[in-house]
Amino acid sequence: MLYEQRPTMIKQLVVEADNRDKTILISTIILSDGVERVGKTGVAVTLSDNGVRTGIVYMIQLKNEKDAGRFYESLLQGTDRSH
Repeated sequence: MLYEQRPTMIKQLVVEADNRDKTILISTIILSDGVERVGKTGVAVTLSDNGVRTGIVYMIQLKNEKDAGRFYESLLQGTDRSH
């Protein structure tokens, strides 16, 4: 899930496990300069702790190139890096 706080446009990425408990695997504020496309189906996200970089980078693999592109664009939407 991608949450967006308005009007600040701060985005929070929350990734849950696909299990009955919906265990939270990642919960991080997205920094626009911490998001990169990797290959056709990957998006790399630098994790942050309340907006401060942790140095930890997660690679998120999506089903196909179209989904990866949409996800990447949604992470950057409203930032100085959006198209």
